[in-house]
Amino acid sequence: MKTSFKTANGKRQMANVTQNLFQGLTKLLLAISLVTTSYSQIYTQKDVEVCNSKFSLAIDKNLSDKPIGDIIAEIGKSFTGTDYEAQALEKNGEEQLVIDLTGFDCTTFLENALVFARLVKKGKTSFEDYQAELTYIRYRDGSIDQYPSRLHYFSEWVYDNEKKGIVNDITKKIGGEPLKFDLNFMSTHPESYKHLKENPEFIPIIKDQEKEISTRTYFYIPEEKISYMENKIHNGDLIAFTTSVNGLDIGHTGIAVKESDGRIHLLHSPNVGYKVQITENPLAEYVKKIKRHTGIIVLKASEPDVLNKENFKLEEGDMIFQDLDCGPLCDAIEKVTGGFNGANFSHIGLLVKDSLNQIVILEAIGDKVKTTAVDKFLSRSSDADGNPKVIVGRIKPKYKNIISKFIEDAKSYLGKPYDDVYVMDNDSYYCSELIYLAALKANNGIPFFYLNPMTFKDSDTRDFNPAWVEYYKNLNVKIPEGEPGINPGGISLSNKIDIVHIYGYPDGWNGRIR
Repeated sequence: MKTSFKTANGKRQMANVTQNLFQGLTKLLLAISLVTTSYSQIYTQKDVEVCNSKFSLAIDKNLSDKPIGDIIAEIGKSFTGTDYEAQALEKNGEEQLVIDLTGFDCTTFLENALVFARLVKKGKTSFEDYQAELTYIRYRDGSIDQYPSRLHYFSEWVYDNEKKGIVNDITKKIGGEPLKFDLNFMSTHPESYKHLKENPEFIPIIKDQEKEISTRTYFYIPEEKISYMENKIHNGDLIAFTTSVNGLDIGHTGIAVKESDGRIHLLHSPNVGYKVQITENPLAEYVKKIKRHTGIIVLKASEPDVLNKENFKLEEGDMIFQDLDCGPLCDAIEKVTGGFNGANFSHIGLLVKDSLNQIVILEAIGDKVKTTAVDKFLSRSSDADGNPKVIVGRIKPKYKNIISKFIEDAKSYLGKPYDDVYVMDNDSYYCSELIYLAALKANNGIPFFYLNPMTFKDSDTRDFNPAWVEYYKNLNVKIPEGEPGINPGGISLSNKIDIVHIYGYPDGWNGRIR
């Protein structure tokens, strides 16, 4: 069920939209039982109704034309009076996407306001769109893979969703001070978490996640300075409250809303026994009343950018990530590291200009490093709709000073032999090694992308993938397990590039254009 946010006749459109919503809802109600758990999801008929009502609200108020922050605030306010629900996501059995639009804790309230706002901006108004977007935001790298894949610590939620381009942490920019967390609460209090209590094997995984998060530096605005920086916080910004509770990072979350008094207040789901509401006091005063709150982190939602733009133009220096359908070896490469938005990539090339000033793709493939016509490159593999299984990455503007040198250094490898063994420093080169080394040289010997210990083992069986066993046996070479290396999927996740275009859906892509 799809509806448009643009119309020349508002009344006629509203009639059509209402009819479409009713018909779509009827079909859904016929298709699902009272509680649906297929495809690792839990929701009720009431959730479908509430979801559709938010899309109707967006149409009534022409929200799609507003900045995303204003949409977040408007959608959030529409939930005013909704009950607080503690441990809203803790259900029996395997980890599932839990949808409950009739009760929120502070985080699920913020998440849902953000999800609806993004969908409104993108003109995606089906319940299936909602499910996909919620999954993408709630889980690490947008994929459900048991309990530890959920973004339990909100600081990790911030990190992961900033990496996805969903939010931008502006705290440092507006005057925040450095802050490091020392996380251990979940791993030291497993009895407080249903899934950790029932699955103690998850505890070491959570502990490793805590250690990783604790290595990062965040920024926060101390509570006594919030009033001085209030003019830099805007309607619809997302607010996370740092806490003094030992072993935790964030104690509460909410949405900044500008009220009639001209001050920033907090729209939130407060606690057990309360309902979604706007604080009577401005944000700066509210924080001081809660002893465990020490300050705030401020996030701004990014305006969604639909990646498959009709007028997109490739630029020299763009990196082209490809899901090649070349058989077991490509499958083995793709299984090692998931790429951007969960996609499987087995190849990467670089856009350069040839001697005739034509855009071509420089790549290490076959027997050597060579250039390939763009059309030929794109025709190698296609998705179900016949589109190339290719996306485009572009170095972020802040690093643009290395691009010309990056291209020049990459061209210096033309004609070099292909590295069949996939090891460094042997005067032959595989596709992502070529990109890594060219960027390394362009960045004055400082790694721009990063090497990691390679694994050739199946992630499910933990044994060497049979395809690699056969491959290296034929080469009469020992499998280089643990040696430093890099792959296309890892490069696609780099925080130094933006994914700017998608030609078609690579295998593994998490359902929707982001």
